[in-house]
Amino acid sequence: MNTNLESAQKMVTEVLNLHQIERFGFSKLNRPLTMDFYHQWIKDSFHGEMEYLKNHAAKKENPQALLPKAQSAIVIAFQYLPHPEPETEVTLKAARTALYSRGKDYHHWVGLKLKEICQDLRLKFQEAEFAAFVDSGPVLERDLARRAGLGWVGKNTCLIHPKFGSLFFIAEIYTNLSLSESDKLQPDHCGTCQKCIEICPTQALTERILDARKCISYLTIESKTVPEVKLRAQIGDWLFGCDLCQTVCPWNVKFFK
Repeated sequence: MNTNLESAQKMVTEVLNLHQIERFGFSKLNRPLTMDFYHQWIKDSFHGEMEYLKNHAAKKENPQALLPKAQSAIVIAFQYLPHPEPETEVTLKAARTALYSRGKDYHHWVGLKLKEICQDLRLKFQEAEFAAFVDSGPVLERDLARRAGLGWVGKNTCLIHPKFGSLFFIAEIYTNLSLSESDKLQPDHCGTCQKCIEICPTQALTERILDARKCISYLTIESKTVPEVKLRAQIGDWLFGCDLCQTVCPWNVKFFK
């Protein structure tokens, strides 16, 4: 694309503002910074039964496998507390569900929003290409979001922002436009805090490493097998997902006051 970088960035920002997108950033589509860590995580079998994470590794390592001429990612954060697309409240007195699930399926409403944004971007850049992804796509989204300045990766492995916490979805739009990556990365503010690690009932967390095979969210959503006997009591009343390592985080406490 021959569009001037500064001009392109301004036009993209105008489209995002039109759609009332308040939190976004841009990242270059080079080899992910955390790719070696990801390969080791898979090698250690921390992904459990999620073989798609292993199968998608090549596409995550080479973003151009998804969009051949891709140069940049537009990275967007969608807060889910309070939920922007709530459904009729259903009270489950005997079970808990993750906060993100207490509303319409985000794959649908986030996907629709991205589709609308891409349509308007194509009107602005008629020769450009755009491809949108929610978390079901083979994208290392936290890697891109960190490089886009949207937060740091906390000890609970979630992306955390000092103002907005970690209760948000991350979505991306790949494009062959050349956009400038943020030069102001969020510094790590976890410090000596260990609350997320200490509260995990199944001890799935060590510092910035999640063993999915022990994670309650994995066991109640992703796993196709019955949990080991020693883990069943620790799952407790969680029916779908688990928020403990996020709700205990000091950067999220303000949302529950």
